[in-house]
Amino acid sequence: MTRLMQNGAWGRLESTIHPSTPIAWTSFMTGLNPGRHGIYDFILGRENDYGFTLSTAADRAESTLWDYMGGLGKKAIVLNVPYTYPPDKINGIMISGLDAPMSRREISSPPEIYDELVKVMGSYIMDWTFPTGWRYDVPLYREKIFSTLKFRAESGLYLLKKYPWDCFTIVFNPIDHVQHIFWNAGEEGKEIIYESYRQFDHYVGEFLKALDSETIIMMMSDHGAGAIDRVFYMDAWLQKEGYLRYDDSVLKSRSLFMRLGKKGRTLLRRNIPISVKKSLRYLLPGLREKVESSLATLDVDWSKVTAYSAGYYGNIYINLKGIKPMGTVDPGDYDSVCEEISNKLYSLQDPDTGDKVVEKVYRKNEIYSGPYLKYAPDIVIKWKNYSTYTEKGIEIEDKTCIFGRSAKAESSDFPMTGTHRLDGIFMASGPGIRKTGEVTNLRIYDLFPTILYYMGLPIPDDREGRVMTEIFDQDLIRQNPPKYTSKKTDNKKERGEPVLTPEQEESVAERLRSLGYIE
Repeated sequence: MTRLMQNGAWGRLESTIHPSTPIAWTSFMTGLNPGRHGIYDFILGRENDYGFTLSTAADRAESTLWDYMGGLGKKAIVLNVPYTYPPDKINGIMISGLDAPMSRREISSPPEIYDELVKVMGSYIMDWTFPTGWRYDVPLYREKIFSTLKFRAESGLYLLKKYPWDCFTIVFNPIDHVQHIFWNAGEEGKEIIYESYRQFDHYVGEFLKALDSETIIMMMSDHGAGAIDRVFYMDAWLQKEGYLRYDDSVLKSRSLFMRLGKKGRTLLRRNIPISVKKSLRYLLPGLREKVESSLATLDVDWSKVTAYSAGYYGNIYINLKGIKPMGTVDPGDYDSVCEEISNKLYSLQDPDTGDKVVEKVYRKNEIYSGPYLKYAPDIVIKWKNYSTYTEKGIEIEDKTCIFGRSAKAESSDFPMTGTHRLDGIFMASGPGIRKTGEVTNLRIYDLFPTILYYMGLPIPDDREGRVMTEIFDQDLIRQNPPKYTSKKTDNKKERGEPVLTPEQEESVAERLRSLGYIE
C-alpha cells in the first residue's frame, strides 16, 4: 500500500451518511444517494405496518457500474462486494458478498464459476468472519481471519489470471470485522488488527505482481473505523422523552426469550446448536415470523407512539397519520415534532465528560432525494465523530438507562469495541495517474464516474459524483475530457420481491447481529 501511495494519489474518501455497509457499497456501485437506489440500512421498512425485513440487492432500484459498462461491451469480474446478492447477470462474473445467505452456486453468476472454484480450491469460503455463536477464543478467530484473507486472495488471483476482464473488483471484509471487535481491546487487539493489515498488504503485493504495467489500480474502503466511546440506548431515550410508549402489561408477560434480558439471549443464541435451531424452524414453521411480529408490535402501544427508532445508527421514524396504520401525528404537526425531537437530540451530553454527542440532526429531505425518499428515516442523527454506538430495546431490569460504556453483540461472546467512521481511504496508481500525494474532497459517489472516465466510457449525467480529475495527468484530461451522456441505462430495475427464505434471512441476521449491525 505504501508503494501505491508513493507512486500515485491518495486521500480520505468521505462515505455516505450514515457510513453503513449497505448504503455505502450501494452508493459506490450506483453513484447515487439512497433516495434513488433505495437502500438505507441493513433493514428495510415495510410500507403498511411497523415491521422490517433485511435489505438485499433485490431492493436496489438502480443499475450498477458493472451493469452499465457491460452494456457498452466491457467485461467485469466482481468478487465479494457487499449487497450484491442475488448476483446480477453482468457481462462477466459476479460472486456475492457477506450478505449472501449461504455458500452455494446460486451466489455466483454464472453459477458454473462457483463450481469451478470449489473444484480448484477445494471449497468456497465466504467472508463470514463474524464471530456468530463463538465463545471468546482469540487464537481460533485469528486463524479464521487469516485463512479467509488467504482464500479471497488466491481465488481472486485465479479468476484474474484465467478470465478476460476490463474491470476487476474484489473486496476483503475481515479487516472491517477485526476492527469492530479489537479496536479498543488492548495490546492483543491492536496486534491482531496490525497482523490483519500486514496479511492484506502482502496479498495486495501479489495482485500487483499479477498485473501488467498498463493497468490502473484503485483501492478504496466504504468507511473508516474507530473506537466506540459510548453506547446510547435510543428506545430508552424515546420513552423517557414521551415519544415511545410500551404496554407495561405486555412487557410483564412477554416471552421468556425477551425476559431473559440481553445477556440471557446471548447465551441462548451462542449455545443452541445450529442443528437444533434448524429442527425448531422445521417443526415450528412460522415461529420466527410470529416472534419478530410480537417484537415489532405487541410490546409497543402504537396508539400512543409519536416516534420510534430502527437501524444501525438509531434512525428515527415519525408515526404519521395516513402513512402508518396506527399513526398519531397529524401531517400538519410533522415539522414541529421533528424540530422538537431534533432540539432535544442536540442537547444530549456525555454523562461523564459533559461533551455534546450529536454533531448534526438531518431531516431526510436535507440529505436524500429521489423516488425512494419515502423509505428514509424522518430524522437522521450524525453523531460526533460517529463514536456513539446506538442500541435498541429496553431491558426489563433497567428501563431508564440512556448511556452506557460497553457494547456486546447478542449472538457472540466477543466484545464490540470499534465502529465505523465517516472517512474511508482511497488510493490510485498506474498509467495516467499523477504522483500528487494526498488529495482532498473525495467522496464515495465519485468512484462511479472516475472509473468510467478512465475506461474511456461516457458517464451518465444523472449520477451524483464527479470525475476525480486532480488524480490524473493533466495532459490526459486536456486531450480526453470527460464525456457525458443523457442516455439512461437500459437495465434499471424495479425493486424486487423478497428473495430470502425465512431460514436464509435468519442466517444472515445472525451474522449481522454478531457485529452489532442489527439487534
